Amino acid sequence: MGYDPTTCYNSLKSQNLGPCPNDLGTASSYHCLDAQESGAIHAFCAKEGIYYEPFQYSEAYNVTKCRENEYNAVKCEEKVFATVSELAKYLRVHPDMDSRPCYCCCSCLAYGTPIAIPSGLKAIEKIIVGEEVMGGAVTSKGGKLSFSWTPAAVTFSQGTPPSDPKSGIASTMVFIYCHDDLGIISTEDQLFMTPAGVLKQANTLKPGDELVTVSGDAVAIMSIKIGNWYGGVHHITAGAPFTGDLNGHLISAGSFVVADFSVQLDPVALGKGFEAGPVIGSKEYEKANKSMMLRTGVYTHKNAKGNKDHLPKHFKLFNETPAYIPADAQSFITNKQAIDIVGNPEAHFRPYGNKTGIDSVKYLFQLYKAFYPDYNFYLDWENLTPNAYSFESYGVKTVVISGGLVRLQGLYIEGLAFILAHCVAHFVVLPPSVYQGPRPLPTIQADYYGVGLVMPTVWHFNAYSINGKAITQMEQFWGYISPENQKGDPAHPQEDPSIECRLTTMTYARLGGNLPPCAELPVKLLQLIGEQVGILVDKSPFVRLYFSDGLDEVTALPPANYAITPAVTISAVNVPVNNERSVQIVADFKAGVEYTVVVSGVKGSKGEGMDPKKNSIKFIGQ
Repeated sequence: MGYDPTTCYNSLKSQNLGPCPNDLGTASSYHCLDAQESGAIHAFCAKEGIYYEPFQYSEAYNVTKCRENEYNAVKCEEKVFATVSELAKYLRVHPDMDSRPCYCCCSCLAYGTPIAIPSGLKAIEKIIVGEEVMGGAVTSKGGKLSFSWTPAAVTFSQGTPPSDPKSGIASTMVFIYCHDDLGIISTEDQLFMTPAGVLKQANTLKPGDELVTVSGDAVAIMSIKIGNWYGGVHHITAGAPFTGDLNGHLISAGSFVVADFSVQLDPVALGKGFEAGPVIGSKEYEKANKSMMLRTGVYTHKNAKGNKDHLPKHFKLFNETPAYIPADAQSFITNKQAIDIVGNPEAHFRPYGNKTGIDSVKYLFQLYKAFYPDYNFYLDWENLTPNAYSFESYGVKTVVISGGLVRLQGLYIEGLAFILAHCVAHFVVLPPSVYQGPRPLPTIQADYYGVGLVMPTVWHFNAYSINGKAITQMEQFWGYISPENQKGDPAHPQEDPSIECRLTTMTYARLGGNLPPCAELPVKLLQLIGEQVGILVDKSPFVRLYFSDGLDEVTALPPANYAITPAVTISAVNVPVNNERSVQIVADFKAGVEYTVVVSGVKGSKGEGMDPKKNSIKFIGQ
């Protein structure tokens, strides 16, 4: 039942967009249809599935007090106008002011909730501006609240119709159930009156909390469920805009006492009349209510009876299980690293309902799909693990981004763009002259070609700047990982690189360089791994030495490279054509005598030298 200005503000900031000021000059977020009216705005915001989508306005600001990219409603004296002509007229008579882009949010808000009106009840979506609803004033006597209700004219009423469940477009809503048929569906930021005379947002309520009905009675919450709502949404304001006095801004919604939309825009103005708290989906909320958590987004009181609180039509719980990820899928970070990030108190995740970032991800999906049409991109919003995956199954390449990754504060569109590029790079086709290593590309190679190939392909000349911001965001993101799990495996620097090496590789790729030394495969020294003795057809004794890799014949054939004790006379050394990893030495070996051979100077086919710890072996002459 309410548009959340914080969600709008966070969404704009996450995309480095300057928010337009509202009529109070606070820039706490501007609802698009509250200001300049135009056909373009209506058409844009009416597009199916647009929730908190940024739309560009123009504002006036004081150029003597602020830089062009500095947004501060009060300092910059920001102003927006109902029409473009009014803005132009204002600029002509204010030489210190200039225009620049600012952004507002389209919003959606809930259908079906009965609102008390003078003649009875009316569904919220059917109430229009100018009609009267019952506005409440609250008093407290003997610890119990009582309300007086008088007609108040509706000054604001807007909403959007239901969406098709098949579209995947939904609002995040809270289903509060008390008993029998007493329950309500609201947006997360809807303010509910409690017996203490303070208002609490729906997404901070928990089973066992009490709400107040229109008769002043307290009713306990038996369950809280958060999920996707495909029904319509709506919001209204009763009377003049809220300026701190709550009286007249309380309305009766489904037998509960709630605040109208005007109060929701600025709940902090309530002072002690507003009680904040951890929100559903946050680590703090889950920790405090762990004993009541049945599944993701579902909390039930221990005294709840039966299953009467069935789900309303158009309301669907979040998925309990994340999207299917094959065991051999490539992951952006390891599972241990993801666990570290979730458990790090410095890593802050936005709650499920705060869909800041979804529009950016959808835009990125569309953009990358245009350049890589053989990839499918999927957002697993309910997956709490901050990770991304890529895999190929039945010839289809798939990239999955988790909701936990998108909800992590500090990870913006640039960082997400790189993560997508990394996932795509695992399966890009590279010419043999460029790359001959394993496929899918290992982690460090995906970092390198993600920055150096995929990002320029998608972003062109903007890739350098975006990569720079992505590196900064990755440094913070990977910084949440424990020092132990940042080390990687030195024996496998490409499959399990250190975090420091990943950052270095991104930097090298951005600057046009090759892989840094830390990302190169370690040189494997040649080792002597076995022997076999025998007699040739001409009765000559021999010993065959086996090595860990193919041999360089130039260095393998000289007899001087084989020191044998007791001393013998070597008559021939050759590398068998059917086994390039071995060398056959013919000499006057004595039967039953133990010999030791020490190999030096022999190199592998790749130029690797002998391992000094594995360059000798004993054998018995035959």
